Amino acid sequence: MRVYLDFDYNFRGVVELTAAELDLLTKVLDRVQLCDNWYGHGDEIKRQDADSSATYTVKVLPARVAVRQAPVEAPGAA
Repeated sequence: MRVYLDFDYNFRGVVELTAAELDLLTKVLDRVQLCDNWYGHGDEIKRQDADSSATYTVKVLPARVAVRQAPVEAPGAA
């Protein structure tokens, strides 16, 4: 099935998943907690408030929804 994923910070995508993959993905995403950048200060990753969680949307797309490849400019072309 074709699945639309929408995460925070303008990160969106479409992916083909099996039912089992979709189930696993949503179980994992439900456990995600917000934290500082992993490349931040030092080797420690600081989680935010225990009640905070990442925001995402996962929707199964109807078969009639077409997905087109966006045009990509060659490097240096402008």
